[in-house]
Formats: sequence, C-alpha cells, structure tokens
Amino acid sequence: MRIILIIIFFSIQANLFAQIDNGIIIEKDGSKYYEHTVEKGQTAFAISKIYKISLNELYNNNPSAEQGLSKGQILYIPFKEIKQITNSPDTLNLDTLNNEIKYIIKKGDTYYSLSKRYSISVDNLSSYNNNINLQLGETILIPKNKVDTNDISKPLVKLPFNPYTGPCDSIIIHKVAKKETLYSIAKIYNVEIQSILDINEDIDTGLKRGSQIRTKTKSPDCDESLSDTLLFDTLHNISNSDSLGIKDIYTIVLMLPFDLDLNDSLIKHCPPLTKCKTLNNTKQSINFYNGVILALDSLKKAGLNLNLIVLDTKNDTVTVNKLLKNIDVENTDLIIGPIFSKSIKLVVNFAKKNKINVVCPMSIPNKVLFNNKYLTKLISSIQTQVQELANYIYTTYNKENVLLICHNNDANDVKYSEVCKRTYNSKITETEDSLNIYKLSISASIASLQSSLKKEESNILILTSRNDEFISNFMSKLIAMVNTYKYKDYEIIVVGLENCLNINTVDEKYKNRFSLHIVKSGHIDYNSDDVKGFIQSYRNIYKTDPLKFTFIGFDAAFSSVSSLFLYGTNFKNSYNKLHYKGFYIDVHNKQVDSKSGYENSNVRILKYSDYKLIRVN
Repeated sequence: MRIILIIIFFSIQANLFAQIDNGIIIEKDGSKYYEHTVEKGQTAFAISKIYKISLNELYNNNPSAEQGLSKGQILYIPFKEIKQITNSPDTLNLDTLNNEIKYIIKKGDTYYSLSKRYSISVDNLSSYNNNINLQLGETILIPKNKVDTNDISKPLVKLPFNPYTGPCDSIIIHKVAKKETLYSIAKIYNVEIQSILDINEDIDTGLKRGSQIRTKTKSPDCDESLSDTLLFDTLHNISNSDSLGIKDIYTIVLMLPFDLDLNDSLIKHCPPLTKCKTLNNTKQSINFYNGVILALDSLKKAGLNLNLIVLDTKNDTVTVNKLLKNIDVENTDLIIGPIFSKSIKLVVNFAKKNKINVVCPMSIPNKVLFNNKYLTKLISSIQTQVQELANYIYTTYNKENVLLICHNNDANDVKYSEVCKRTYNSKITETEDSLNIYKLSISASIASLQSSLKKEESNILILTSRNDEFISNFMSKLIAMVNTYKYKDYEIIVVGLENCLNINTVDEKYKNRFSLHIVKSGHIDYNSDDVKGFIQSYRNIYKTDPLKFTFIGFDAAFSSVSSLFLYGTNFKNSYNKLHYKGFYIDVHNKQVDSKSGYENSNVRILKYSDYKLIRVN
C-alpha cells in the first residue's frame, strides 16, 4: 500500500511540474510570467500551489480570476524558479504535503459520497487523486484547505465573544454571499488570504453562499497598551469580588447562573481564532453582572458603602442549596436573583424564612408572590401588561371605535381578553360604550368584525392573543381587507402584545399602515441620548457593546439598591414614593395584596410611526 501511495503522489507531482515545464514564459511590462491555460476542474487554489505563489499574487495579476475560472482561460503567473521535490520514499511525509488528509477506502465509498463528507466537488477530488479507481483498502489524499471563487455581495459582520482576542482585535464572522470570493473578502478586511485560510480549515473548494468564515482584524484607533478587559476577563474575578465600599453597611448577594466550571471546560478546548461556544447562561450572567457593577459604582459615588457577594448558582438546585447554607443570614440585606424558576423557588422560600428581601430581575409567575412579602419581581406579568394597555387605550382612544379580538380556542387568550375588557369597562362612564369581545377561530373570516368598523372614526383593534398562528392569520385577513376599494380609506390601529412584532408574514409597511402599538415589560431605545451615553461608557470599560441583560442588570441593581440606600432595609414600605426610569425598565412596584409580594406595574407602550418604533407612554 505504501508503494501505491508513493506512486500516486509522484504521479500528481509529475503532472503539476509538467504543467510548469511545458508552460509558455512571456514578458509583460518588463517582467516574466508563465502563461497558464486553465484545465477542467482546476481551482485558483490548486494553481497557486502549482506555481508556489499566494492567492493574493494570483488575483492581483489576474483580476478576472476573482470572478471564477473556466476551462481554457489564460492566467499570467509571475515567473519563479520552481524546484521539484526530491524526497526519497524513506523520507517522504505524506501527512504534511499540501496539507492533506489520508483516507483509507471503505466498503461503499465513492467519489460522490466522499465529496459530500469532505465538502469538495467530485471533479476536484478525482483529479487530485489522478482519477484512480477507488479500491477497498486503498488510501487516497483529500486536501484540507480548499478554495475556489464563486460568490460576491455585501458581508454580514458581527463580533463574537472570544477570549483569544487582544485589546485591539476583532474576530469577524463573515457571511458569504453570491459571487463573493476569498480575494474580495480579504480586501474588505485588509488581510492576507492565507490568514483567512489559516483559521478556517473547513473552507470548501467553492465558497458556499450563506456559509460563514472567520477573520481577525485590528480595531481602528485602538491603543495596544490597554489591558484586555473583554467580557471573558470577568469570569475569573466574579467569585472573588472585592468590597465596593469602605466597609459593609449593607450586604448584597447577587445570585446568577454563571456556570463557570462548565464554561471554562469549553473555553479550554476552544481552538484559537474560532467562534467559541460560550454558554448562553455565562454570557448573559456576565453582562448582567457588569450592569450591576456599573450601577453600584454610580451609587458608591453618591456615598453608598456596601459589601457585594457574588454567587454562581450554575443553574443547579443542589448548588443553590449549598450556597444558601453558607449565606450569613444576620448580615444579608438584599438578594438579587436568581433567574431560573427551579432556583427561584428555593431562594424565595429561604428568604421568606429568614426575612431577607429578594429582588427577582426576570419574569416569574405571579403565584410566587403570594404570601411572601419579601419578594419583588421587576418584570411585569402578561396580565399586568394587558391591564396597563387597557388603561392606555381608554385614556387615549375612548372616543374612538374600540374593538377587542381574541382566539376563542386558547384559554389564556380568552383570560387576557377578559382582563382587558374588565379593566377598560371599569373606567367608562354611563355615556360611553362598553368594550365587547370578538372571539374568532384561526380559520374564521373577519366578516363579523367588518360590520362593526366605522369609516368616520379611528378603529382600534386590540389583540390580546399570544398565539402566533392566530395573529398571523388575522393580520393577513386584515391586510387583504384594507387592500379592497371599500376599506382602503378606513383608519385602523392595531394594538397587541410583543408577539405581534415577531410575525414574519406581516410586512413592515403594514405595521406602519396600522400604526401597530405594542406593550412590553421593557424596551431599549437605542436612539435616546441616555442609552447612547451608557453604551459609550460600557465600551470604554469593556471594549465591547452591552447586551440587553447589561441594561436589565443596571436597572435591577440601581432601582433596588438605591431604595435600600434611601430608606434602609424596610425600603418596600416606601415603594409608593419610588419611581425609577431606567434604560430597559421603568420601576414602580406595587404590593399584590397585604400579605404578598410586590410587582413592577410599569410597562412600555410603543407604536410604529414613520417605520420606527417610538414610545408613547
């Protein structure tokens, strides 16, 4: 078998050098070039290897090659002395030559099946192995780094989380589009083609539209002397957080599922310059933590002294139970977190038993609040969102034609529509119309609704459904209706829950046409000066952009800890005085009942105007 491999290798090498030896050498602009005629199945990468030049050199001297190669095409290759490999059979290393993989043919293997397995064309794989017939037990060579030219378009670029980058480095994930080539991509990011090949072992012989490749660039105007303060660096500082004040006047415990051990294991096996598979829990928790730190630093400047204890719950109840046993009950004034339901129950019961205030920064069922006056939830429930939406509709549109629609086969949809109806009708006077519910099935027509529309008034259609299929079908029928002559001039305003934003079947122009109103527990207005300032401050510290969880962490910490700062451990008694306007959420907590916990009653209502979502409440 070794003899066969050597014969195959020298057969390929002989063929390559025959092309050079038989090539025509011409002189252009005072320099010598090989005149190479492209053969069937040849790629730019293969030709560059024949002549021992880089792809950059090939494309710089043959710009048309960037758009793809065709049989018979003439290429001009800078003349160089090419030395043949004269390895003897005893010293030949087939593993390293041309960056190849040795593959032993198994039963059922064909050029086609292998081409699919290794993402290489049948013609290229066959020609690379001198078109030999595949025999059981025989070894063939498969090139690892393969490049061809086929696609071009505007790239999609994003900055992934990666611990191997320096303070001025960016790892860019580039989405290949139609007719884009390695040459054009390298030009976009001002890098060498080889640097892309070095960190993308899976690049196909032909770049596939929609595939992703990686490259490393330097951020402009960046000081290389800066220490690397990327998000990853906070991982190993979290468990040893220093006191943020002179001494512990208040002690705050932050509980988040960092999953440090598991994430460290993943990072340890992360190849250099690749998009590391960082755990979502880890990334979100770090961003939340960073938001908390920024909030506490602001309060520290205002005179607050505190001791922050950060605990990694690992999203594991066994771990949570162990952590709770080690909490100094007597000196703990506030717990922020955790964020998963199975851990929340343990923490809430512990806090109730030991009379410790808990602020939960994520969405949890309202039933957790009952009979626990030590718990505060900052993300408003769907029921609260519906109530506040009904209040807004009454205040803004009670003189208009208001219609309430729900999905009749969904118990939750019916429940939320009843909440909306009850809240709205509790405000009307004797001269105002009460709100009625139109219960429709997914497949039902909207004829009954059409008969209630009024041309001379604004028609406010409230959708309390969270069923995407129902919303999509209803909106499609509504769009068809307004495109008829009879209803084209009717003013229709659609109001709904956050789900309405995510219906892909509804074009943006119709969201704008219906002045779509949305109620959300929180929202980030990236056009506001406050948010822009926050982002810039975050970039200065962490050299990356904040995520949604960063804003939530800041709002959760600032609203709750400032309450502690202003009113002491009984700060809940002063919730009625506290109105916090945050980056993601506004906070005004209200007690569910005299024996239960508190829920944030504030929501954000947005509407489409000139194809932008703007806040209206």
